[in-house]
Amino acid sequence: TLLTDSFLLTLAQSECSATIRLLDVYRCTSVTDNGLTALARNCPNLSVLNLGDCGTVTSKLLEELGESSSLSKLREFYVTSNQVDAIPASFARVRIILVSSHCNKLRSKRHHCKDSMPVAIK
Repeated sequence: TLLTDSFLLTLAQSECSATIRLLDVYRCTSVTDNGLTALARNCPNLSVLNLGDCGTVTSKLLEELGESSSLSKLREFYVTSNQVDAIPASFARVRIILVSSHCNKLRSKRHHCKDSMPVAIK
């Protein structure tokens, strides 16, 4: 079954949203900014968020996530190379992990490639 915005919206409004610590929507193409924003706003204990290769994620969502006070416990944020430039400055305290084999955009930012050593910044 596909993970959809409808499911995320329902989950965000449920009592269990406060218990969610990890959200992995890697390669989910049926979720959009709407569902992800609702869930992020209602999951105060979210510490790991994987939006890697989720083509429907926009820079507007990343900006909104950066402004969200409900993500104060976020510690790991997984993205793909096309999302690196849109990572909000407020995520400086968050470990950014690239879930792509192409790490060429990482020269100017402090990010890590999944399953590899941290990228050296020159």
